[in-house]
Order: sequence, then structure tokens, then C-alpha cells
Amino acid sequence: TQEVRVTLYDLLGRRVRVLLDEEIPEGFERRVRFQTSSLSSGPYFLRFRGERFVATRKIVVVN
Repeated sequence: TQEVRVTLYDLLGRRVRVLLDEEIPEGFERRVRFQTSSLSSGPYFLRFRGERFVATRKIVVVN
């Protein structure tokens, strides 16, 4: 297992919310769903951080 955290950031790099923070077994796929109704429309970044990886993906919220 490894500790995995998924965090949502706004365009200025401010943390909006932590979407996932848990231990996940190796090779396990985890789907993360979240409500966007409280977010302003625009670009955001999702950061995926584990013990052996870090990845960032851009998303665009349209409300």
C-alpha cells in the first residue's frame, strides 16, 4: 500500500480542497468524484501525490 493524496488547486496555486487522502493498495485503481457546483468556472489543477509519484493535471470547470 501507499499513501495517496489528490488535491485541487486554483490557477494561483492556492489549495481549494483535498479530494482524497488514504492508503491504496499497489496496482489498485481509485476513482475520485467531486462536486464542482461550489467552484467558480475556470481552470484548476489536480495534483496526485503518492510515495513514489507526483503528477499534475489541468481541468476546466464550467458551471
